Amino acid sequence: MRRSLQRLALTAALPLLVIGLSACTGAPSTEPTSDATVAPSTEPTETAAAATCDTVLTDEAYAKLDADGLTPRDTITHTEFIGEMLDAGALGCRWGKEATDITLDVAQLAVDDAAWPEWEAALATAGYTLTNDPVPGAYTGPVEPGSGISPVVVRTDGAITFLSAPTFAAWVAPTGA
Repeated sequence: MRRSLQRLALTAALPLLVIGLSACTGAPSTEPTSDATVAPSTEPTETAAAATCDTVLTDEAYAKLDADGLTPRDTITHTEFIGEMLDAGALGCRWGKEATDITLDVAQLAVDDAAWPEWEAALATAGYTLTNDPVPGAYTGPVEPGSGISPVVVRTDGAITFLSAPTFAAWVAPTGA
């Protein structure tokens, strides 16, 4: 009796299983569906390639990093301002020299004219002032206690770039390059 019930259950379940599997493996429909909608993007369209840690600086800067023995490292948030930039989606890069505390931190964020006043206020709150030194558009920050160096943030067309070593400010690649 038990075998007959098992056979009956298997006989009843087999057609359902076949129907279920064929629905999963059937050819996809080429008919458009009415419930497939695409919302327009609210994100600005980028026409230029976004910077990477391999393109944010000029070739001369990469040669200097190499000559000084600095190699890519994991990015860290060591100031509140660079943390705000990274939280907003900035590119974050760090180079360091093995067995030393010598590092270069760079963060770059696309900032259009509409968003600039908010970032300018954040710079002022973080203690940065417009000095145009060492390059035009440079905001010099408070002295870092560990290094004794004042980082800079450089505003260029369409971006702000944080540099932990101001000497590299002249070697920021043009945005959109």
